[in-house]
Formats: sequence, C-alpha cells, structure tokens
Amino acid sequence: MLLWAQGLPGKSIETRKHRFLHVGADVVICAGMLAQVVDVMRMRRQLVRAGSVPPNAFDAAMRLRGVAVALVRVVDCRPLTAADYPRSLWWDEAENAREPRWAWVLGEPRVLKPFAWRGSQGYSRVPRSLVEVDRG
Repeated sequence: MLLWAQGLPGKSIETRKHRFLHVGADVVICAGMLAQVVDVMRMRRQLVRAGSVPPNAFDAAMRLRGVAVALVRVVDCRPLTAADYPRSLWWDEAENAREPRWAWVLGEPRVLKPFAWRGSQGYSRVPRSLVEVDRG
C-alpha cells in the first residue's frame, strides 16, 4: 500500500475473509512488526516482471516496522474474483472456493508521516491527532 500511496502502481485491492461494512471510511495502513518477507518478495517479483516498479522500489518499505505508513479510503467491498488479481496480487481458486474472500477496493491513497502504531488483523481506532498526511 505504501508504494501505491507514493504514486507507484500496485496493490489497490485488499483481500480479506470478512466483509468491510464501513464503505467510504478511511483506513490506516500499518507496517507490521514481523515482515511477511515471502509475500513481499513474491509481490516485488510480480511488479518488477510487469515493469510496474523498479527493482529497488520495496527497499525503503521493507525497513519500516511497527508504524502507520498510509491512509486509504475503502470505496467498495464485494466478492473477490479472478479478474481482481492484477490489483490484489492474490488469487487461489481452490482456496477461494472453500472460503470466499472479499475485495476491499481502495482509493485516495495518502502517505502518512510515520508514527508508532501496533496494527492488528482486526480493527483498532487510531486517534486523529496522530494521523498527519506527508505533503513532501
């Protein structure tokens, strides 16, 4: 998400096993404490192969841990389809048949001035006083 917020083409659909009920709401994107290196490296290979990003595009993002990095708006929430793969970078037909996923369609990406925040798989409220869009 950070790369997309910085203006590089990338992942603009988040996939989840649950529906997002607050379409139109802003969501803070956090860089987790534990990097999912395998997933990030797979995403890097896909985007570099497609010519969407330079090979070093992920370097700075990989160094971020335990901070909020971007703000996005969830503009739609609908069942995920195979056609979503280019924007979600996730599709497993067998897994989706067993447990269908939802496509959280994202818009209005904004880079934040990073601030310490422990994200989670669930939801947590972030005080507005901490959220500052990086205009630089």
